[in-house]
Amino acid sequence: SKSICSGDLTNISLTSNVPPATFSWTASGSSGFVSGYSPGIGNTINQVLTNTNTVNESVTYFITPSSGNCVGNTVPFIVTVIPSSSVNVSIVASANNICAGASVTFNATPTSGGINPSFQWKVNGLNVGSDLPDYTYVPLNGDVIICVLTSSETSCIANNPATSNTITMIVNPVIAVSISISPSANQVCEGSSVTFTSAPQGE
Repeated sequence: SKSICSGDLTNISLTSNVPPATFSWTASGSSGFVSGYSPGIGNTINQVLTNTNTVNESVTYFITPSSGNCVGNTVPFIVTVIPSSSVNVSIVASANNICAGASVTFNATPTSGGINPSFQWKVNGLNVGSDLPDYTYVPLNGDVIICVLTSSETSCIANNPATSNTITMIVNPVIAVSISISPSANQVCEGSSVTFTSAPQGE
C-alpha cells in the first residue's frame, strides 16, 4: 500500500520472484469522489488519481502476475488518496476613498496557511512591511496593494505561494476651505442698509 496526494501519480513498480513476468490489473475506487484509475497491463501502474472529497479516499488495484502459461495469485494494492488543500489569501482595507495623509491598515486572511504562514506585502509591486498578517501605511492615490502568502504546510498543498486580491487606493487631496465677504457699499450714511455677500472656496 501507499499514500499519495490528490493529483499525483501512483508510480507503482511491479516485480516478480519468477522473471520474466508480466502484470495485468483491475481497479476499484472507494467512492465516486476518487477518479483516474483504470485497468491495464505493464510493469508500472502510473495513473493520476484525483480525490475531490474532503477526507481520504482509496483505490485498490488487483494485480495478477503471469509468466508463460503460469498465472500467479491476484494481489491487492491499496493507494490512499489524500485530498489536496488549496492555499489562498484575501485582503481587506480598513478604509478606502480616503483623504490624503490618512493611515490605512490592511489585513490578510489565509486559507490552508498552516501553523506558521509567511506574509509578503507589496505596494506597486515592491516588497514592503514585515512578515505579519497586518500592514499599515499612508497610501498615495492609485497605490496597488497585494499580499503573497506562503503556507507552512508541506504535504498535499496546492497553489503555494498564493497571491491575494488587489486593492487600488483612492486618495483624495485635502482642499483648504476659506470664505471671503464683500459689502454692497462701504462708507455709507447712518441708517443705510448694507448687504454682505459671502464667497466660499473649497466647499
